[in-house]
Amino acid sequence: PATITAPQALHLLNSPQIRAWVKNFATRVAPKPETPTAKAVQNGYAIALGRPPGKVELAASVAFIEAQTKTYAAAKSATARQSALADFCQVLIGLNEFIYID
Repeated sequence: PATITAPQALHLLNSPQIRAWVKNFATRVAPKPETPTAKAVQNGYAIALGRPPGKVELAASVAFIEAQTKTYAAAKSATARQSALADFCQVLIGLNEFIYID
């Protein structure tokens, strides 16, 4: 039987396998380094949720990715933007809308 429990949610946050998946997902949403952040967000929503993001979702997602990129860059990460996009993709797969069918 299918169930969603706290350990399953924690698995989505902490699993090395999930992290590998979201890194690949990030490459799908922004296949080129010059892909605009807003376009990457739109791609992520289309792939994960089958819909475009709302205005507030788009703005919040872009702000999140930009903040994460700055954090990774400050830590001298060579893959700051890609890591930030992976974080965003991990958020998408943790959404109830991704997990539950309406």
